[in-house]
Amino acid sequence: MLKPYYKSPDHAFNLLHGDTFELLPQFSFKFDMIFADPPYFLSSGGISVQSGKVVCVDKGDWDKSMSQEEINDFNMRWLSLCREKLKDNGTIWISGTYHNIFSVANCLTQLGYKILNVITWAKTNPPPNISCRYFTYSTEFIIWARKSEKVAHYYNYELMKHINDGKQMTDVWRMPAIAPWEKSCGKHPTQKPLGLLSRIIMASTKPGAWILDPFAGSSTTGIAANLLGRRYLGIEREEEFAAMSKARSIEVNRIETYGAFRRKIPDIVKAEDTQTDCFACQEPLPIEELPFFSEMIRDTKPPKADPVVWVFNWLLMKSLKSHVSTSLPPVVYDDSETLILGAKLLKNDKYETAKSNRFWQDISKRYNGGRKFYDKVDKINCLKRHHLALWDVFCPDGTKNDIDAFLKNNPQIKEVMFYGKNVMRFYKPK
Repeated sequence: MLKPYYKSPDHAFNLLHGDTFELLPQFSFKFDMIFADPPYFLSSGGISVQSGKVVCVDKGDWDKSMSQEEINDFNMRWLSLCREKLKDNGTIWISGTYHNIFSVANCLTQLGYKILNVITWAKTNPPPNISCRYFTYSTEFIIWARKSEKVAHYYNYELMKHINDGKQMTDVWRMPAIAPWEKSCGKHPTQKPLGLLSRIIMASTKPGAWILDPFAGSSTTGIAANLLGRRYLGIEREEEFAAMSKARSIEVNRIETYGAFRRKIPDIVKAEDTQTDCFACQEPLPIEELPFFSEMIRDTKPPKADPVVWVFNWLLMKSLKSHVSTSLPPVVYDDSETLILGAKLLKNDKYETAKSNRFWQDISKRYNGGRKFYDKVDKINCLKRHHLALWDVFCPDGTKNDIDAFLKNNPQIKEVMFYGKNVMRFYKPK
């Protein structure tokens, strides 16, 4: 049975340690998107410049040069395995240079993928060409393909246009390589910038999507996914880089880091002012469908589908002299009916701020691994992941009979949690 090398407290970041060729066939779960940064096979003793110093560009044994036949066989094998792990409408992104990208494109076509775009990532800060005998290498290529020729894929056209200042986004992306703040837990030799992965994820997935990275490295894919309300499974062979991935996940789960990272990624900043729902997860976490998460189920059982009603700030509601509601308004249900959102709490800031700090601290301890919430979107994501209902029940007298009357008219409610005088209480109907 597969065991995760690391899993985040909210189960949105998951990492397997081992060979992707051995691990991928051991589960049948299908993903919405795959990002792969496979070996480029360019470690052959070359040199480059980093931080003003001449350095060898060899990355490791996993990136050693091979014959063209060996490269084609390698790419055909992992792309075939990944195709089995994609949903029918799923897409895959593969990065590379001229060393491997033509082989990847040929394999994609042979396996039945449909190539959608070939993105040219033009680096704005490439290393200099010290030989002075060639043009400076400043680009990498990223192929975007969907699983099937005839099954439509998802593309957030409007968001990409907004990010590009109201113009259609082209297939040439001008972005810098990784910044110093992205190396706080160490640096992978082929680490991609968070800005690049953030754009890829926002362009081709919806909130709550599952993303696979079969060559995880330091898990930039997973960090970007979690910053954007998506879920991640990475597979990494090297222990050193698996440990780096774990450290980065722990780092981004700190509220101050989470907020700082989002503010440093231009595409996220621009997206927030036009599509606030592009970060909000809408679907439940299908932990029970992942065979390698059996330990998680034992450690933290997922909430039942029946919603829990949070009676928020009962004493505050009492002071407003409101009346008790006897049924749940249908307008507060989302389309999937997995969550009930209280309009008062989410749309009126005075309810959000009034005496709520301890309330959200308790929710964090119970459902968010103790991690502080960065903002309102972060709170909503937590609630949606756990099928939690959030609703204001107005109890003018605050009596047990009020709650009983409410529950009698709402048999789907299995538990009430209410908050008052900085105390979280539970009440289950008979």
